[in-house]
Amino acid sequence: MTVCQLDELRALVRSPLTKTGRQILSALIVIEVHARDVVTNMVDQEVCNVNDFEWISQLRSVLSSNRLCVFGLSGAI
Repeated sequence: MTVCQLDELRALVRSPLTKTGRQILSALIVIEVHARDVVTNMVDQEVCNVNDFEWISQLRSVLSSNRLCVFGLSGAI
């Protein structure tokens, strides 16, 4: 998400919204800003291999029915 898109979301959250709509939009902004920060950090750390700690630390996993399921990055990719 670009800075311009984040600015648009920020403007939208300031417009007349229902309480639920504002909460949803606020949560979306937090997720998108976090994703942007994660990607920026990876670029700064020069992550170029899936075995790099910075990459692996962003993976999410869940143990379900005695099987390990690994999911992608936390909204960054």
